[in-house]
Amino acid sequence: MSNVFVVTATAEVGADKDPRIAYANLASTAVTVTASHDTANAINTYDGLTTLKWSPANAAPTLQFDGSFVDVDYIALAGVNWTTAGCSLTVKDSGGSTLTSISGLKDNQPVLLIITKATQATIKFEFSCSNTLLEVGEVYFGESMLLPRNVSVGYQPGRWTNNDIVTMQRTEANQFGPSVVRARGTTEKFKINFVTESFMEDTFKPFISAAQGLPIFFLWNKNNNDQAVFGQWEASPPTYESSLFSSINMTIRGVA
Repeated sequence: MSNVFVVTATAEVGADKDPRIAYANLASTAVTVTASHDTANAINTYDGLTTLKWSPANAAPTLQFDGSFVDVDYIALAGVNWTTAGCSLTVKDSGGSTLTSISGLKDNQPVLLIITKATQATIKFEFSCSNTLLEVGEVYFGESMLLPRNVSVGYQPGRWTNNDIVTMQRTEANQFGPSVVRARGTTEKFKINFVTESFMEDTFKPFISAAQGLPIFFLWNKNNNDQAVFGQWEASPPTYESSLFSSINMTIRGVA
């Protein structure tokens, strides 16, 4: 008799990755927004544009959102000059307890911080910088969309490459001259297999409608909050890859 291999249970390796998409931003629903500096431009942190900045010109500025924020489980930022400003961040609630913190990021690196889901009355951002050059493009917080499975084999991290156009220069004597680099951001691609019909109907279909035309944050692993990507997205038409399960195949073009 040939050898028989019996599988009694299956589990994904590293099943705690819990990939997230964040697009619903409660910052714009705040009753009051209080900035310690550059108050007039605080609105630039939730206008959907990373080109317009909140520039507090202070080494320890704060930005506070007050209201009734239901089921907040993520904090995200994009368009921040972390390295140039020598900046770290602590986020606190109405009682002054720390919800999350981050440091050591490069300029314009997006970050998606996963926190314990709760209703919050205050979300306060406390920046600590080595100089007064801080600029903040976008601040998001709210409830993220938890994807049902880990990303599948073939995941393409945008943070490991870029779409920059590099033009090499050479002299008449065939010597190397300075190159011209035109920044074009990154492309991140991921696929999630074995997605149930109930998730596609109850969660993914509403996302497709609600997030149409909006930039999103994506994080492939909740434990690696500095590996997020932020940008415009597109989704390939979902297909059934078995009689019971569909799939999600997305591309995000932006910055990582």
